[in-house]
Amino acid sequence: MVIPIFYHVDPSEVRKQTGDFGARFEKTYFDCLLGWCEAKMTEHIANDVFNKLMKPSDDFSDFVGIKMVGIVGPSGIGKSTIGRALFSQLSSLFHHHAFVSYKSIKQWDDYSMKLYLDERLLSEISCQKGIKISHLGVAKQILNRKKVLIIVDDMDDLEVINTLVGQTRLVGSGSRIIVITQDRKLLKSQKIELIYEVDFPSYNLAMQMFCRSAFGENYPPYGFSELAVEVANLSGYLPLGLNVLGSSLKGMTKEEWVDMLPRLRNSLDGKIEKTLRVSYDGLDSKDQELFLYIACLFSGHEVNHIKYLLGDSVRIGLRVLADKSLIHITPSDKIEMHSLLQKLGTEIDRAESINNPGKRRFLREAEDICDVLTDNIGTESVLAMYLNMSEISEPLFIDENAFRGMRNLKFLNFYKNGWLRGTGKGKLYLPRGIVHFPRKLRLLHWDEYPSKCMPFCFKAEGLVELRMMNSQLEKLWEGTQLLGSLKKMNMSCSADLKEIPDLSKAINLEELNLEECTSLILPADVNLKYLTILNLGRCSQLNEDSSWIENICQLRILNWDGAPLSCMPPHFDPEYLHSFEMRGGRLQKLWERIKSLQSLWMMDLSGCESLVEIPDLSMATQLEFLKLKNCKSLVMLPSSFRNLNRLVSLNMDGCTMLEVLPTDVNLRNLQELDLSGCSKLRNFPQISTNIEYLYLDDTGIEEIPSWIEKMSHLRKLRMSRCKKLKNVSLNIFKLKYLEADFSDCGGITTMCDQLPGPHKASVAARIGIKSYLLGLTPLGFYNCFNLDRDAQELIIQSHSNGAVIPGGEVPMYFTHRACGRSLSILLSESSLSQEYMIVKTCIVVGPSSHPNGDFGVRWCFRGEKGVIRFGIKVASYEMDHLVLIGFDLRIKEVDNPASELNNNNVLLLEFYNANYDEYFGECSCSSFSHTENCTLVRIKGCGARIIHISEIDYQDSDEKSAEENDEESDEESNRSKKKMRMTVPTSQEHSNSLYIQTVVNSRLLAQNLELSLGLAGAYGEVSSGSKVSSPSRNFHDDGAASFDPCLRRESLHFEPMIIEQQDRGLSNEDPSFSPQLIDFFT
Repeated sequence: MVIPIFYHVDPSEVRKQTGDFGARFEKTYFDCLLGWCEAKMTEHIANDVFNKLMKPSDDFSDFVGIKMVGIVGPSGIGKSTIGRALFSQLSSLFHHHAFVSYKSIKQWDDYSMKLYLDERLLSEISCQKGIKISHLGVAKQILNRKKVLIIVDDMDDLEVINTLVGQTRLVGSGSRIIVITQDRKLLKSQKIELIYEVDFPSYNLAMQMFCRSAFGENYPPYGFSELAVEVANLSGYLPLGLNVLGSSLKGMTKEEWVDMLPRLRNSLDGKIEKTLRVSYDGLDSKDQELFLYIACLFSGHEVNHIKYLLGDSVRIGLRVLADKSLIHITPSDKIEMHSLLQKLGTEIDRAESINNPGKRRFLREAEDICDVLTDNIGTESVLAMYLNMSEISEPLFIDENAFRGMRNLKFLNFYKNGWLRGTGKGKLYLPRGIVHFPRKLRLLHWDEYPSKCMPFCFKAEGLVELRMMNSQLEKLWEGTQLLGSLKKMNMSCSADLKEIPDLSKAINLEELNLEECTSLILPADVNLKYLTILNLGRCSQLNEDSSWIENICQLRILNWDGAPLSCMPPHFDPEYLHSFEMRGGRLQKLWERIKSLQSLWMMDLSGCESLVEIPDLSMATQLEFLKLKNCKSLVMLPSSFRNLNRLVSLNMDGCTMLEVLPTDVNLRNLQELDLSGCSKLRNFPQISTNIEYLYLDDTGIEEIPSWIEKMSHLRKLRMSRCKKLKNVSLNIFKLKYLEADFSDCGGITTMCDQLPGPHKASVAARIGIKSYLLGLTPLGFYNCFNLDRDAQELIIQSHSNGAVIPGGEVPMYFTHRACGRSLSILLSESSLSQEYMIVKTCIVVGPSSHPNGDFGVRWCFRGEKGVIRFGIKVASYEMDHLVLIGFDLRIKEVDNPASELNNNNVLLLEFYNANYDEYFGECSCSSFSHTENCTLVRIKGCGARIIHISEIDYQDSDEKSAEENDEESDEESNRSKKKMRMTVPTSQEHSNSLYIQTVVNSRLLAQNLELSLGLAGAYGEVSSGSKVSSPSRNFHDDGAASFDPCLRRESLHFEPMIIEQQDRGLSNEDPSFSPQLIDFFT
């Protein structure tokens, strides 16, 4: 029990929180509130650490029963806070416990340092300050065989951790020692393998932490959301940054926040800088320099690229920085540095010369660089100059002596954003050339270089990377340069470049990009033998004598679009080729003999209209992508095609001479096949049953065979304008989730499998219901005006969730019909006794110049309501069409009792066109912005039919045929029609009574309601749960804006598990800080 004692305090001040006590109480309360979010994160981590620490140890080495654990992470991430929380939870479980920090140890001799550490440890364990001992070993004696908990914070010294381990070598079984540090290397030195790395908080938790600090609440007030997000991003979600920046802005107006933003973007808060600077100061001089290089230039670059530019010796330095949590090396081998650490590096460099940028090491600000180049104030201190020319509003004229003083300049990068190259904005000019050019350059990147040749003084012996895109160069330099260090050279889009220099000395050159150097001529004896990547795309002046390419022995990537060759040179070796692109050239064939292609991953010969044959590909066992688009002379594929078992995508779009494909082939990995425009192709392709995307537009295919059901993975089938297509197999309904488009296939007349007449209807019903239960089968028969009556009836009766066919009236099959766009259906007692039922619907829509139509159906039954959305290509048809949609309604789960208020078990349906409603203001949502004067689609008529399915049929739909029982007998149908006419709302009621707002409720989730009728990106949704008292009441609810049917392109995919959790009210805690975290440490 804790009893507060108030000394010299008036009792009334305690009761009313007034006076000096009130002021202190308010501050303490706010501070507690402020730390709530950080405490929440810390509590999760501490709990996880606790559980792991208290697990029995399996370690029977030198420390029997002792567990040593490390907590590592960058400065400011909350390691110390986590350590204190752990100490609070664990200390009561141990005989002796201590929380010590050795950060500020003086530079004493070895003996004095060890003696001081013993005294510190004993003082903390005994809770007595100032304990003094006369000799070493006292701590060992006292701790001998004792069960202790020791948490060491801010460990940054190898000798200190060695001493600590020595002090605790004889502690008792069950002891726990936790070392908190930034330096992973210290933990490794003691073979501490159990290491917990503190990660950054998630976006949601970071925003809460920031808002608590800035506003005292979990969320920003109105008008501050965007500002709060930007400032939180500037902190990089570092807890220290979130709290410091939030506190610095607390109490400011919105205008003051806006005024502060430029300062926050460009500088570092003093408190943050002081904390982060400690890590930098602990590095030796070489590692400090590497830290600045990464902070100012190379964050986000690949490790190998940094090694190229700075030398292989930086490998050790990178490891040091990674161990000290100053950088992170990603699995893809990229270097990442936290944004605040990058700002720290920039501030350190700026502080070296605040008023004279010419004395700094790294120049990146456009204003500073312009001053240095125009005033000639650059000095030998300058190591790098990175100028984004897009930031310059006026032309910059560089003096001929601008680089005279910058003799140590290594990295010169004048770059321009790609979309601004060639626009004339941000140009640099050299009116008198350059007299003095830096000789130590390792990187030279100068977009739109303004001269015809590099200056005479230019020396490239140290150059590693040369990039001169969009330059006015005609040649680089005279004579031969020593290029032993050069690895990458990019001269792309230099239209005036006529020749490249002698590269025979460039023995380390790996990449050469000469794309779109349209004046370039390569001599026959050019030496490029060491290249691994070569790009000669659209170099239109190259001649056919390209024997030089035979000397390149390890080429991995070749891009030669528009190549002038009819055939590759006979001794060209593609053995190491990974990517081979020769689009739009004169190739007739690639090579004569079988070549080793064991490394080939992608081959693209698109646009080679003279290509008559593909080489033998039996050796291309790794080929995944083969692109032969618009190879108009290609008649067939080689027999070796059957060996391409790893092929994922084959594109032969526009191969107009292609007549046949191999038949007895099943490429097991083929997912995408594009044969559009192959007008001579007569047979449906049968080369893989695993295809997911099949494009057959404008082909000569005559029928879709019954074996299409074997293509169970097929998701998209596109056969627009296939004029010879006559028959589509009914088995297409068996395919899960298929979206098929038969637009303008005017030859389609039948949809059957040669079945006797009496069986067609039963087959259609059975396949249709099973298809509905399994998934989606949206079929688009736009402008297919020759469909016979049987085919139309089969589609209407067997459509599951979506189909579009020509038609101007709602078919009689739909027993409830109306000329408007609303229906009111009185459900019979037999319907209400079902587990659930399928509602098949139909609408009549007219043509429109609007490219796509977003349609939907709103439904309401016994207070439950929902919305289904779907899309069709309304601009692709010429006359009225029928749009067929189905959804399920689980009657038994709608347990709201019937009442007179909701009109005795009436199912209300309203169909809408989102584009039309939004344009004419019939929807309360105004998110759609109409910018074109186009004809929007009106719904001309609608219909519905109710179908019953038992729960047993629903569960066993894969093995049993579904039982279809129409609700309506003739008498009941007539009664329903009368009731329908009585309950259809008026036009005024459309805007008031039948706007159904979607609300999530897991009880009424449909099996699958993504309805995409031939329109990529269209969606279908259903949901229910909100109750209404009367059909005439406005159903609109502002609280569920994300499900508003007028929000274009919003879709909801229900996850039953997630919905269930929401229904149960489970907490939504941040997943980054699991309650099991303490298990990691025990």
